[in-house]
Amino acid sequence: MVLLPFTLALAISSAGCRQYPIPYPTDRLHATGQRPPRPLKDLTSRRAALTDALSQLDGSVDSQEAQRLATSAIRRSRELAVSFDVRWPAPIQNGLVNLGFKERGHCYHYADGLMNALQAANPVTLELHRAIALQGTWREHNAVVVTAKDAPLSKGLVLDAWRYRGELAWNPVEQSRYPWRPVGVYPPGFWEGLPAWRKAP
Repeated sequence: MVLLPFTLALAISSAGCRQYPIPYPTDRLHATGQRPPRPLKDLTSRRAALTDALSQLDGSVDSQEAQRLATSAIRRSRELAVSFDVRWPAPIQNGLVNLGFKERGHCYHYADGLMNALQAANPVTLELHRAIALQGTWREHNAVVVTAKDAPLSKGLVLDAWRYRGELAWNPVEQSRYPWRPVGVYPPGFWEGLPAWRKAP
């Protein structure tokens, strides 16, 4: 029992949301910007705020579609936290998953679950992107990015269900502290000079 606090602390200290084995080089990708703000407590206000943020991505975005997507995203984020039995701050939940006390609760679990739910809404004027930042490092983070149709990822809105335990947070990609990229997409020249075991299959 004496070792349990130490073991938990060790697990939490390495409790990033690392999922994929091939990392981005951290010296090429520096996190800048800010964390998403804490969510508003009032559900109606939160839904209205996210609807407005999605609608403002581009003049072509359908407001009713934005409202449906906002409602689905906020609801599904809460459902995921319940299904993951989340009772602790996100980094502690990660540590419990790493130690085997919890099955799910990493950021990529949230991102995958949120992505699946939003895809079921079949958006037309908005596009969904499964995104990752600082891949393979202890600071790796996963989320969903929503953009207007055919817009670049950099002009999108990050939806982060992990950070506040299922209370969905969001902020523009351009203001995020993470260098977001689509999952599976690597920067030009990334593989040059890397050892064979770190190269993509």
